[in-house]
Amino acid sequence: MSQLPFRTKLVFGLAGLGMSLPDLLLLQWLMKRYLPGAEETALVTPRLFAAAYMFGRLAEAFYCPIIASWTDNFRSSCGRRIPFIRRGVVPFAVVVFLMFNPPVDGTSLINFVYLVVLLQAYFFLFSVVVMPYLALLPELTSDVDERVGLTVAQSLFLVVSSVCFAFAGIMIATLGYPLTVGMVSFIIILAFVPLAWTIRERQPMSLEEGPPRVPMFTGMLLTLKNPAFLVLAFSTAFYWFGMQIIIAMIPYWVETVLGRTEAFTTVLMGFFVVFNVASFFLMQKLSSLFGKYKVYLATLLGSGIVFILFAAVGSIPAGGVIPQTMVVVSLVGVFVAGFMVLPFALVSDVVDYDERLTGQRREGMFFGVGGVFQKLMIGLGVVTLSNLKGLGDVQAEATVTGLKWAAVFAGIACIIGFVLFLPYPLRERGGRVVHIHDKLGDDE
Repeated sequence: MSQLPFRTKLVFGLAGLGMSLPDLLLLQWLMKRYLPGAEETALVTPRLFAAAYMFGRLAEAFYCPIIASWTDNFRSSCGRRIPFIRRGVVPFAVVVFLMFNPPVDGTSLINFVYLVVLLQAYFFLFSVVVMPYLALLPELTSDVDERVGLTVAQSLFLVVSSVCFAFAGIMIATLGYPLTVGMVSFIIILAFVPLAWTIRERQPMSLEEGPPRVPMFTGMLLTLKNPAFLVLAFSTAFYWFGMQIIIAMIPYWVETVLGRTEAFTTVLMGFFVVFNVASFFLMQKLSSLFGKYKVYLATLLGSGIVFILFAAVGSIPAGGVIPQTMVVVSLVGVFVAGFMVLPFALVSDVVDYDERLTGQRREGMFFGVGGVFQKLMIGLGVVTLSNLKGLGDVQAEATVTGLKWAAVFAGIACIIGFVLFLPYPLRERGGRVVHIHDKLGDDE
């Protein structure tokens, strides 16, 4: 099979920057924007923030299968996925900007209503743009090595997003939210435009062409009947729960445990990025040597252990809380690299194997139904952190003990994900995906 052109890998990877950066900003800084801490006035009450965020994630879980089915069954001369990206990217960028710039400078019910509406718009448009983008991965190539190459290209730009994200703390402290988020919105558009107007899907189609349409509920049921998918979806959802807690916790950790200002978050995230970047090609090499299954298991287990290490910071006799935190954050960067490289390639493997069983291609539905589990767990992660950081009092300021308990919960979630992923049955052999019980797919 001929290799994908470098340009295809480049523009596919670049779009990962537009996908990742706004979501990282939301995961870490949206709660801090509306609940800034003891020295500043909250823009909404903690309970209302948790309610708005959880309601948004619940609604996103509702949107995901609808948009997934829509893209799977869509037909146009530009293909099934590209039209959604073209039409959704600018509104998405505008919503990102508005969401971080509420109308009232103080605690207000107006800010709560504003947040509810903007979160709904954000999650809907994120699905409209990102779900078709992710569904392109298995369509661009059927070769498993080429797919890892695409995910590595994507991951390199996820690294770029992590670098930009690492500087968010100091940029917010010096430039403020409007200018910082305005730059992020501009980057979103720049990242998706090359993909939306240069990539051609493998099967551009008219209304009469393309794979057979599958009704939404039928597609959902068929997807939920795929054991490999369920194993992957549940394990990944638990990882997202843990990672949401850790990412959103860090600005509070900087202020409460380390006694530093928000700008110091950039220093910590710098350690994360350096070790994250250094680990990307390591994860790719390990995947080639040992297979995605084993490396993803190591990612889940290793992340669980490292997240729990936050609870040990300050109790270890060597060094102080700042050096110990830097070490833990660096280790987080190592294992998160595996999570950034592998899950999308694993979903693509599931899509291919499912096509051999059913004769259907439902890339969007697999990403959409998986998104249902993930978004619900991300929402639960925010609710969990908002409760645990104040030791059960959602109105209280963050405490050292509360943040450490949150980290323990995050680590346990990743270990649960590890246990759930153990029975995953698919492996790669000779450039194709096989089941461990197939004659050509004996276990490694």
